[in-house]
Amino acid sequence: MLSAAERLTLINAILSLKKNGKYDQYVILHNDAMMKLTPWAGHVEPVGDMTFRNAAHSGPAFFPWHREMILRFERDLGIEAKDPNFALPYWDWAADSGKSPTTLPIFGNDLMGGDGVGPDDEVQTGPFRSVASGGTWECINRDMSGGVLPSTPLQRTLGRAPTGSPDPPPGPLPTNADVTGALGIVPYDADNWSRDSPGGFRVRAEGWHPHGMHNQVHVWVGGSMLPGTSPNDPIFFLHHCNVDRIWNLWQNQNPGQGYLPISGGPAGHNLNDSLFPWNTPADTRRPTDLLNSQLLGYKYDTDP
Repeated sequence: MLSAAERLTLINAILSLKKNGKYDQYVILHNDAMMKLTPWAGHVEPVGDMTFRNAAHSGPAFFPWHREMILRFERDLGIEAKDPNFALPYWDWAADSGKSPTTLPIFGNDLMGGDGVGPDDEVQTGPFRSVASGGTWECINRDMSGGVLPSTPLQRTLGRAPTGSPDPPPGPLPTNADVTGALGIVPYDADNWSRDSPGGFRVRAEGWHPHGMHNQVHVWVGGSMLPGTSPNDPIFFLHHCNVDRIWNLWQNQNPGQGYLPISGGPAGHNLNDSLFPWNTPADTRRPTDLLNSQLLGYKYDTDP
């Protein structure tokens, strides 16, 4: 639904942010948060298992943490665009479920570019193509301890297995029925506040469920969207903007349901805990600070 001018503004702002080095800081930020495990004192939890719970994933802070990240990213893009009213768009992937990636506007050459090609599934079209393909985009990479690895081109495997892989293709993008089903789930989250929580909206929407959503989109896009450095693919931010929109829909549909846990849960995931890495005296953000989008200065076109 973006106009040609809006697409150009978005792309130029992203490229400018990449050129001045601020874009890569978001890649590192996300990866660092994934490496920071958030154990719960007195509870037996898997040692070193990043998928069980970390500062930004597999726990209640998933929604507020990513809201803070995309708000900061949006503000930085607005500075690059010299537009104080710049708004980050969202990708309504449920509306695209079941369609061929080649028909989707988001993967056009004037927006996110297309699927990966060749033995390495390299994106060779659009504004984020590699240097070898006549572009400028390079992905920064980190190992499990945060060490620097060689840069690579942007990679994607839209709805398919990687080239040469014997693995089956991933499941389809989540559907509107999946979204509707998640919106009807209460409470917000449940003990043990992890990927293994027995119920709740957060675990369903994040994707630790047969009909999960957020994780499935990462897997469907594939390639650079799979590791902790997934913000290397700019579609990450349009994806998470939609995830944030769905949280707003859930809040509006369930006004009697609030954030959980208020207290007593794992570090970094209680209502008034500071969120890593925004936990310094000069820059502190807590889940309680991020619950109301309108108080933060924005709303979605799907909000009441």
